[in-house]
Amino acid sequence: MKDIDILFVEDESLIREELSKFLNRYATGSLYLAKDGIEGLDLYHRYSPDIVVTDIKMPNMDGFEMSREIKKINPTQPLIITSAHGESECFLEAIEINVDGYILKPVDLNLLDKKLSKVINHLEVEHKYNQQKIII
Repeated sequence: MKDIDILFVEDESLIREELSKFLNRYATGSLYLAKDGIEGLDLYHRYSPDIVVTDIKMPNMDGFEMSREIKKINPTQPLIITSAHGESECFLEAIEINVDGYILKPVDLNLLDKKLSKVINHLEVEHKYNQQKIII
């Protein structure tokens, strides 16, 4: 399996610092950090990470707007959203964008672990399938 690159977008520096330590376990390639959606989208364009983990409410460009832009580029891009907002509108918008996970803050690391493991497993299966198609 190729290395996994993760983009983590979070405006709160303390949360970004703490969760980036956790995400480093899964980023066998690179972990890219951004403080808002504009910076996150720029990093996405430059590096095309395998997984995007983002907050919703951020200055300049929120996580939903960034996620919609990313899905225009790659409709199958794995996205996990973290949010302090449990309102049904936010959850429904996340479903509409077709995210792979929606985790309320404070982030339950066990739940994030399960979501990341599921996405990585899917990426590994997809990678093996694509390798078999190339060989055939």
